Amino acid sequence: MELAQAYRFSRQDYYQMLESGILTEDSRVELIEGEILALAAQNRPHAYCTTKLTRILLTRFGDGYHVRVQLPIILDNYTEPEPDFAVVTEQQLVESTEHPTQAVLLVEVADSSLAFDRIKKGGLYGRAGFPEYWVVNLRERCLIVHTQPGPNGYQHIQTYEENDLASPLKLTSVLLPAEA
Repeated sequence: MELAQAYRFSRQDYYQMLESGILTEDSRVELIEGEILALAAQNRPHAYCTTKLTRILLTRFGDGYHVRVQLPIILDNYTEPEPDFAVVTEQQLVESTEHPTQAVLLVEVADSSLAFDRIKKGGLYGRAGFPEYWVVNLRERCLIVHTQPGPNGYQHIQTYEENDLASPLKLTSVLLPAEA
Protein backbone atom coordinates (compact mmCIF):
# COMPACT_ATOMS: atom_id res chain seq x y z
CA MET A 1 0.00 0.00 0.00
CA GLU A 2 1.43 3.34 -1.03
CA LEU A 3 1.26 6.19 1.48
CA ALA A 4 0.23 9.64 0.38
CA GLN A 5 2.86 12.34 0.73
CA ALA A 6 2.17 15.82 1.93
CA TYR A 7 2.86 18.65 -0.49
CA ARG A 8 5.48 21.15 0.65
CA PHE A 9 4.76 24.71 -0.36
CA SER A 10 7.69 26.83 -1.47
CA ARG A 11 7.97 30.54 -0.82
CA GLN A 12 7.01 31.07 -4.47
CA ASP A 13 3.83 28.98 -3.98
CA TYR A 14 3.10 30.96 -0.82
CA TYR A 15 3.47 34.30 -2.62
CA GLN A 16 1.24 33.09 -5.46
CA MET A 17 -1.46 32.25 -2.92
CA LEU A 18 -1.21 35.83 -1.65
CA GLU A 19 -1.33 37.27 -5.17
CA SER A 20 -4.34 35.14 -6.16
CA GLY A 21 -6.28 36.00 -2.98
CA ILE A 22 -6.24 32.48 -1.48
CA LEU A 23 -4.33 34.07 1.37
CA THR A 24 -4.52 37.74 2.27
CA GLU A 25 -2.31 40.13 4.20
CA ASP A 26 -4.70 39.60 7.12
CA SER A 27 -4.47 35.78 7.03
CA ARG A 28 -2.18 35.52 10.13
CA VAL A 29 -0.19 32.58 8.79
CA GLU A 30 3.46 31.79 8.27
CA LEU A 31 5.39 29.30 6.12
CA ILE A 32 7.34 26.77 8.21
CA GLU A 33 9.22 23.99 6.40
CA GLY A 34 6.72 23.99 3.53
CA GLU A 35 3.62 24.03 5.73
CA ILE A 36 1.31 27.01 6.07
CA LEU A 37 0.62 27.36 9.78
CA ALA A 38 -1.85 29.62 11.53
CA LEU A 39 -0.29 32.04 13.99
CA ALA A 40 -1.57 31.85 17.55
CA ALA A 41 -4.05 34.52 18.54
CA GLN A 42 -2.58 37.37 20.54
CA ASN A 43 -4.02 37.63 24.01
CA ARG A 44 -3.72 40.81 26.09
CA PRO A 45 -0.40 39.88 27.80
CA HIS A 46 1.15 39.10 24.40
CA ALA A 47 -0.07 42.39 22.93
CA TYR A 48 1.11 44.37 25.96
CA CYS A 49 4.56 42.74 25.92
CA THR A 50 4.90 43.32 22.17
CA THR A 51 4.00 46.99 22.57
CA LYS A 52 6.47 47.43 25.44
CA LEU A 53 9.28 45.57 23.66
CA THR A 54 8.74 47.60 20.50
CA ARG A 55 9.46 50.79 22.43
CA ILE A 56 12.49 49.29 24.19
CA LEU A 57 14.07 47.83 21.05
CA LEU A 58 13.50 50.99 19.00
CA THR A 59 15.16 53.03 21.75
CA ARG A 60 18.13 50.68 22.24
CA PHE A 61 18.89 49.96 18.59
CA GLY A 62 19.60 53.28 16.93
CA ASP A 63 20.79 54.38 13.53
CA GLY A 64 21.84 51.58 11.25
CA TYR A 65 19.21 49.14 12.57
CA HIS A 66 15.54 48.50 11.87
CA VAL A 67 13.19 46.78 14.29
CA ARG A 68 10.74 44.74 12.23
CA VAL A 69 7.59 43.81 14.15
CA GLN A 70 5.71 40.66 13.07
CA LEU A 71 7.12 40.79 9.55
CA PRO A 72 8.56 37.96 7.44
CA ILE A 73 12.16 36.83 7.49
CA ILE A 74 13.50 34.27 5.01
CA LEU A 75 15.22 31.13 6.30
CA ASP A 76 15.19 29.08 3.10
CA ASN A 77 12.98 28.31 0.11
CA TYR A 78 10.38 26.58 2.33
CA THR A 79 10.48 28.63 5.51
CA GLU A 80 9.43 32.25 6.03
CA PRO A 81 8.33 32.80 9.63
CA GLU A 82 7.05 36.07 11.05
CA PRO A 83 8.85 36.49 14.38
CA ASP A 84 7.47 39.04 16.78
CA PHE A 85 10.71 41.00 16.32
CA ALA A 86 13.62 40.87 13.92
CA VAL A 87 16.33 43.48 14.37
CA VAL A 88 18.08 43.88 11.03
CA THR A 89 20.75 46.22 9.74
CA GLU A 90 19.96 49.11 7.46
CA GLN A 91 22.35 47.54 4.94
CA GLN A 92 20.28 44.33 4.80
CA LEU A 93 17.15 46.26 3.87
CA VAL A 94 18.85 48.49 1.31
CA GLU A 95 20.76 45.71 -0.48
CA SER A 96 17.88 43.26 -0.98
CA THR A 97 14.61 43.28 -2.88
CA GLU A 98 13.25 40.49 -0.65
CA HIS A 99 12.56 40.15 3.04
CA PRO A 100 15.74 39.93 5.15
CA THR A 101 17.59 36.63 5.44
CA GLN A 102 19.55 37.61 8.54
CA ALA A 103 18.97 39.53 11.76
CA VAL A 104 21.17 40.46 14.70
CA LEU A 105 18.35 39.54 17.08
CA LEU A 106 15.10 37.58 16.77
CA VAL A 107 12.46 37.67 19.50
CA GLU A 108 9.29 35.64 19.98
CA VAL A 109 6.77 36.52 22.68
CA ALA A 110 5.30 33.21 23.81
CA ASP A 111 2.32 32.08 25.80
CA SER A 112 0.31 29.33 24.09
CA SER A 113 3.07 28.98 21.45
CA LEU A 114 5.88 28.45 23.99
CA ALA A 115 6.84 24.87 23.04
CA PHE A 116 6.68 25.65 19.31
CA ASP A 117 8.73 28.84 19.70
CA ARG A 118 11.38 27.19 21.91
CA ILE A 119 11.78 23.89 20.09
CA LYS A 120 10.69 24.26 16.48
CA LYS A 121 11.56 27.89 15.82
CA GLY A 122 14.64 27.73 18.04
CA GLY A 123 15.96 24.84 15.97
CA LEU A 124 15.17 26.55 12.68
CA TYR A 125 16.68 29.88 13.71
CA GLY A 126 19.80 28.21 15.12
CA ARG A 127 20.39 26.09 12.01
CA ALA A 128 19.88 29.19 9.85
CA GLY A 129 22.70 30.92 11.77
CA PHE A 130 20.85 33.74 13.52
CA PRO A 131 23.32 34.83 16.22
CA GLU A 132 20.78 35.44 18.96
CA TYR A 133 17.20 34.39 19.61
CA TRP A 134 15.09 35.45 22.58
CA VAL A 135 11.86 33.84 23.79
CA VAL A 136 9.86 35.97 26.20
CA ASN A 137 8.07 33.32 28.27
CA LEU A 138 4.88 35.02 29.44
CA ARG A 139 3.75 31.99 31.47
CA GLU A 140 6.79 31.88 33.75
CA ARG A 141 7.69 35.57 33.38
CA CYS A 142 11.23 34.94 32.20
CA LEU A 143 13.43 35.50 29.17
CA ILE A 144 15.16 32.59 27.43
CA VAL A 145 18.22 33.70 25.47
CA HIS A 146 19.62 31.40 22.76
CA THR A 147 23.14 32.03 21.43
CA GLN A 148 25.88 30.14 19.56
CA PRO A 149 23.87 28.87 16.59
CA GLY A 150 24.85 25.59 14.96
CA PRO A 151 23.57 22.69 12.84
CA ASN A 152 21.56 21.29 15.78
CA GLY A 153 20.07 24.60 16.91
CA TYR A 154 21.57 26.79 19.61
CA GLN A 155 24.48 25.56 21.69
CA HIS A 156 23.97 27.97 24.60
CA ILE A 157 20.61 28.70 26.26
CA GLN A 158 20.31 30.90 29.33
CA THR A 159 17.20 31.84 31.29
CA TYR A 160 16.83 35.25 32.91
CA GLU A 161 14.31 35.71 35.70
CA GLU A 162 11.88 38.61 35.81
CA ASN A 163 14.18 41.24 37.36
CA ASP A 164 17.45 40.11 35.78
CA LEU A 165 19.05 42.15 33.02
CA ALA A 166 19.89 40.74 29.59
CA SER A 167 21.84 42.34 26.77
CA PRO A 168 21.82 41.46 23.06
CA LEU A 169 25.25 40.43 21.77
CA LYS A 170 25.36 43.42 19.40
CA LEU A 171 24.72 45.84 22.27
CA THR A 172 27.02 44.66 25.02
CA SER A 173 27.01 48.09 26.65
CA VAL A 174 23.21 48.39 26.89
CA LEU A 175 21.09 46.21 29.15
CA LEU A 176 17.47 45.36 28.47
CA PRO A 177 15.05 44.25 31.20
CA ALA A 178 14.03 40.61 31.04
CA GLU A 179 10.58 41.53 32.32
CA ALA A 180 9.64 43.41 29.14
